[in-house]
Amino acid sequence: MTRLAANLLHVGAPWVFIAAVLTLKATGYVPNEELDAVELFAGRSIVTRCLRAMKYRVAALDLAYDASYRKRSTKRGKKPAKGQLFDLLSPSGFAMAIMSCLACVQDNHVIVIAVVCSSFVSISRGSVGRSYLNPLGFPDCAATKIGNLLASRLALLLYLIASRGGVWVVEQPSSSLLFRHPRLREVCRRMKVIGSTQLYRSPVLMVTRSLPIYLSTYPSIHLSSYLAS
Repeated sequence: MTRLAANLLHVGAPWVFIAAVLTLKATGYVPNEELDAVELFAGRSIVTRCLRAMKYRVAALDLAYDASYRKRSTKRGKKPAKGQLFDLLSPSGFAMAIMSCLACVQDNHVIVIAVVCSSFVSISRGSVGRSYLNPLGFPDCAATKIGNLLASRLALLLYLIASRGGVWVVEQPSSSLLFRHPRLREVCRRMKVIGSTQLYRSPVLMVTRSLPIYLSTYPSIHLSSYLAS
């Protein structure tokens, strides 16, 4: 517990977040380093299935995995309701993400995060007001508020992963301004290591025309360091 707090302080995590992490750790509900990897915003959990096929212990979390969310989403004429347990914007969902990170093997794990990009990509710039010089966008826009909250909570999770010696990989479309968010730029400056690379996917798996960008703290994944400047 003391080591975890010291490491969180070392990477620059906020005091309130450190207190929240230690509180969750003290509950006794966190498994004792049982995971090799976690996939957040897993969707169809392709990464999870591949890693499990290689005999790694992996957990996958996604909003769609919430049973109540699936049940309400199938009702005709009603908008999908937000799940709680796997919703990173809810207190329980954020706590679940923290506990999943804590359940990973110390100094030997990877967290793959494909954050929702809808308010950060070029196609939404006109409605959310984000730009290279104004990555926070319109302050009164609901989509912008949700995106900024996701970015802030992502930054906290990256502090936690780094404090435990893990590797994080964040996937975003090439036009995304996610890492222009002030809190994520601060994460990049504190960790000193950040980069991007584009990986081609087969036409079967390609869902957008823009190639995905993978950002990571792992040296062999990154190709450049322009985002930290």
